[in-house]
Amino acid sequence: MINNIKKFILKNKIYLTLLLIITLIIYRSPYILINGRFFAEDAQIFFKNTYEKGFIYGLFQIYLETGYLNLWANIVSVFANITPIKYAPFWSIYLSLLLKLFIFFFIFFSKSDFLINYKHKAIASFIILFSPPMVPEIWLNAINGMSYFGIFAIIFLFSNHSKSLFFRFSFMTMFIGSLSSLYVCVLTPVYYFKYYLTKKKVDKNRFYFIFLGTLIQLFIFSYTHINSLQWKDTRFIVSYEKIINFFYNVVSKDFFGRQISKKLYENFISDNSIIFLFIFIFFLTLFFLFLNYQIRIKKDKILLKLVLIFFLESLLVIFGAQGETVYGRYAAVPGISLLFIILRLSQTSSRSINKFFTLSLIFSCLMGLIEFRYMARYPKQLNCINCPDWKEQILIWEKNYNYKILVWDYPLKYFYLKKNN
Repeated sequence: MINNIKKFILKNKIYLTLLLIITLIIYRSPYILINGRFFAEDAQIFFKNTYEKGFIYGLFQIYLETGYLNLWANIVSVFANITPIKYAPFWSIYLSLLLKLFIFFFIFFSKSDFLINYKHKAIASFIILFSPPMVPEIWLNAINGMSYFGIFAIIFLFSNHSKSLFFRFSFMTMFIGSLSSLYVCVLTPVYYFKYYLTKKKVDKNRFYFIFLGTLIQLFIFSYTHINSLQWKDTRFIVSYEKIINFFYNVVSKDFFGRQISKKLYENFISDNSIIFLFIFIFFLTLFFLFLNYQIRIKKDKILLKLVLIFFLESLLVIFGAQGETVYGRYAAVPGISLLFIILRLSQTSSRSINKFFTLSLIFSCLMGLIEFRYMARYPKQLNCINCPDWKEQILIWEKNYNYKILVWDYPLKYFYLKKNN
């Protein structure tokens, strides 16, 4: 009996792991999946514009203040306007869920130079699902699908060529990602670097897909920047405080989670930030010397690409994050890329060092799992705590078209909607 159970588990381990992932997704916020919700600009900007101005406008709209196109949010807003308005938020939830599940299925059912076997694929999936960088702010909403496209761009870079329809569909996913996420566009040099090394047609096609999207985003960014349409007063700020904040949100929280990192910050870093900076730079230098050794001696091109990815994504959020903080959604993709570096080191290092990196990943995932739902910093982004019910809001609005419709993250987020004639 026991042997039969073991054989069943081994034979179906991929499907059982995917079932576990889906179960954890449901566990994190059953309310959202059952009742739906609109989150911030999903309703305030994208749904509102599509509802009031039509599908064509909605598909090509640009939120000019951000300085880039978010095609994914546009696509979701178009679908959200197909069904009766009371069901509109479910499109944002379930299309975002579909994107997330697509990444997990791609990891398990595609071949990869980086995620070679089941163990590596499972660890990578758990990192993406519940490691500390995956904060509630980016959970199941369209506007922050850009973070998941950025993560997929990392996974897709290392995938091997396949003639399957699943793999071919991934090219379109990448193109949509480049038109939705600067986290994807910033990886264009790495995609070219891979093509330069391999000279393979599939890598050339990958580069072309991401390069075309990046050119379009660059044009939009230049136009909005030159015409002073962006939030210039809150972006492109690089300061000492922002660097410290980057180390706290991306590096420290990656491995220790929010609870421990917060205590370290309050008891040591906040009053001794200069000392902390020197200590951190010292250990960071040792770490990168070790990375340099791994890359040069072992000629590990995968590790080199992961380091370049972390460097590029970090520069993007340091320069692009609003204000003087690199918090929440901004820390997600750099944080995941750093954990992927640790995963690679656990694959290639000597046995004694391998244990250290493996334990680091286990501890990181454990901290993330603890904060996955109940100990999250903003639990009301996952659970209904005095939250506005969309259907109730729409019933009130249908009686009074001047009503202020409340959406998550309440009470700060709301919008007015003109009646659609």
